[in-house]
Amino acid sequence: MKSASGRTIELWAGLMVVWLIAVASIGCAGNGAPAETARQDDAPANADQAEAWTEASREAEPPVAHQVWVLRHGEDAGPDRSLTPRGREQAARAAEQVVDLEGLRILSSPRLRCRQTARIVRGLVPRATLEEVEWLDYMQPLPDDWWETVNKETNAPATLLVTHQPVVARMLRERGREGQAVGHAFIARIDDP
Repeated sequence: MKSASGRTIELWAGLMVVWLIAVASIGCAGNGAPAETARQDDAPANADQAEAWTEASREAEPPVAHQVWVLRHGEDAGPDRSLTPRGREQAARAAEQVVDLEGLRILSSPRLRCRQTARIVRGLVPRATLEEVEWLDYMQPLPDDWWETVNKETNAPATLLVTHQPVVARMLRERGREGQAVGHAFIARIDDP
């Protein structure tokens, strides 16, 4: 007399034989696909293969483009060099170029005219953030690695650099766009030379 566990094993073994015969008779590759069309990149067979397959898929996806924009401050005047009414209007018009970039990261020179320009843009772009950085001041040397600094460790869809005429001109030159007139509230995308 066989035990219950022995009968269970025989039952499972019988089911496996029936399944193998069925698979062989219809010519399947074991994953439901006909043998002649089975591919190596079909769904993975185990957890280790699944992890490797997922990682390979991530690596194959093209990276999301991070846009980089540069903006010269609006027209300024007076002893404090604050924006004029015209300068505020220029900043608002420039913001129209980036208004669709929700979550825009704005880096600004600490000078008043740049901060005012940056705040106008931030007020018009949903979820924009604003940070003052010393290296965007025209009195500071532009770091050699400024491009890498702008592009590292950000989840923002784009970065806007609000700065001064000499800094904008150098950035344009380094990105292969020299020769452009850089008036007040000049704005340009510079990540695609």
